[in-house]
Amino acid sequence: MIFFLSTNIACLKPKAADPLEDTSGEVVDLGQAISISTLQQGIEDGSIEADTPIILNDVLVVSAKTADDGGFYIQDEGGGEWSGLFVYTETMSGSYMPIVGDKLKITGLAAEFYDSTQIKVSSSESIEVIGSGALTVTPVSNVTDWEPYESVLISLSDQSTVSDVNSYGEVLLSSGLSMDNLFFDFSTEYGATYSKITGVLPYSFEEYRIAPRTEEDLEGYVAGEGPDAVTIASIQSDSMSGPVAVENVIVTAVAEAGFWAQDDAAGEWNGIYVYTETADDVPAVAVGDTVNITGEATEYYDCTQIAVRNGSDVEVVGASSPTSTSLDQAPSSWENYEGVLVTLSDVVVGSEDDYGQFETNYDVLINNELFSHSLSQGSNVAELTGVIHYTYSEFKILPRSEDDLTGAAGGSGGNGGDTGGSDGTGGTGNGATPVAATITDIQTGVVAQGDAVEIADAVVIGFNADMRRIFVQDPNATENGGLMLYVSSSNAVSVALGDVISASGVVAEFTTPPDSSRTNLEVDPSDVAVTGSGGTITPIALTADPADWEAYEGMLVSLSSATVAADADPANGFGVSALDEYTISLDDDLYDYTADAAAGSSWSTIVGIVDDYYGYVFLPRSTADLQQ
Repeated sequence: MIFFLSTNIACLKPKAADPLEDTSGEVVDLGQAISISTLQQGIEDGSIEADTPIILNDVLVVSAKTADDGGFYIQDEGGGEWSGLFVYTETMSGSYMPIVGDKLKITGLAAEFYDSTQIKVSSSESIEVIGSGALTVTPVSNVTDWEPYESVLISLSDQSTVSDVNSYGEVLLSSGLSMDNLFFDFSTEYGATYSKITGVLPYSFEEYRIAPRTEEDLEGYVAGEGPDAVTIASIQSDSMSGPVAVENVIVTAVAEAGFWAQDDAAGEWNGIYVYTETADDVPAVAVGDTVNITGEATEYYDCTQIAVRNGSDVEVVGASSPTSTSLDQAPSSWENYEGVLVTLSDVVVGSEDDYGQFETNYDVLINNELFSHSLSQGSNVAELTGVIHYTYSEFKILPRSEDDLTGAAGGSGGNGGDTGGSDGTGGTGNGATPVAATITDIQTGVVAQGDAVEIADAVVIGFNADMRRIFVQDPNATENGGLMLYVSSSNAVSVALGDVISASGVVAEFTTPPDSSRTNLEVDPSDVAVTGSGGTITPIALTADPADWEAYEGMLVSLSSATVAADADPANGFGVSALDEYTISLDDDLYDYTADAAAGSSWSTIVGIVDDYYGYVFLPRSTADLQQ
């Protein structure tokens, strides 16, 4: 999605009115009617600066308003290079609905928003319909410099898609441009072909994209057949990238944001991580499921993964028992076993690092992301099973349950709590009977990691799209009263804001570098019960950073006078924006706030949930949580 916001152009200094010569040689005064081409080239060469009063006459509407209601596109009659422009109307008073083909006279201010030229209109009275006209679509091919075509209505012939649609609604075309869902959510797939694609050419996040306006702009569509099926071993050993399909692979482990799968064989290169967090309606998978997967092979910080964009791209087709690869000594390179389910024999547990991970005699760390084990320094494990994962420049083995620790003995006690632990899927591991506890008991350590507990009368304050992360709060607590329930299956629990629930599960700590540690209650869907509705939580009001955000983890709070310091960058895969007034950052885990915010956006009050994920983040739940 591309967002256009231009609420802060104070850094661009207006210039006094001077004569300006356009490309036809006509001398005009700034503030008098000029062409879009004159404006675009004047901004480009510096002869027109931001905040300069501009009148555009006889310009044609080429699009409806963008999906985010930020504005619409116009162009000079005749089209061609430099003829297109975005009209920013989001902060405009009054109401105007653009009609394609209308001829307009527009009065406004020249503006540049992150190198995208715009005209900013303050009132609907500044837009006058003076007639109508025929649009010109400019056909282009083999373009080396897209700048002259910024915001122009163009067409591309004989295009094919060379990627799947990504999480931002974009797909890469054979021309090298991405096609964007600025106006509507089109449906396409890898390998689809089009005889012609028409659209405007916005510039955002340092990239030009073509944005079709309606389905009619996508001509001669022929469905793609998708990528040919390959093996996981081929993806890993051949460093493949781009769209891929794998068939009849076996799920070996399940995590919060995805799962691991491997070919139906043991050995090197046969495993991979499948990232599903940004996909909608992903079917719940379990260890032993046989699945077909379509996605994009990519490297995420040197860890190979398949990124799934649509839930329908994961298909459960059967069941099988995954086979682990047995090792009795450290391999020469763990890279060959990344994503593979392995069993290590005669493991000696070494010292613990700052993130709850333990060194071993296999030069691989034991990590507790999937299972809160009870190992400690000096423990010996006859057979240790888990998937090999690579994060933060280190290889780690991730056991999934108590069953993955065969013949564990010794050690000095420590991070794992009692030996019950979690089974990695939200159950209570060893079947321990849960004991009654409050959320405050859990957050303050009265009950330990690995303990089976039951909470009651908690109010639902937020949840993510697939209902795997549900935030609840004690209505009587002012600190240490919030908690995240991590549900073992997607879309298996149905709750609403204000529901009163009881839940039983296992206390676990999810750690992320450099020093983040979120307390969860791992639950199965059957262990969550709605016992009432209409529960209310008054947000804890904060006007500045607290002494420690830890006290508010999982709780609903409000922040006064909050300003976005910088845009969230979709290129890094995380919708996170720093705030000027607070050390906590906005995060889009529960709601895509980026549709309402850019650098400089400010609110009198914002409401959200405090979470600890790679540092403290603030989770608004809807646009209603952002109050002007």
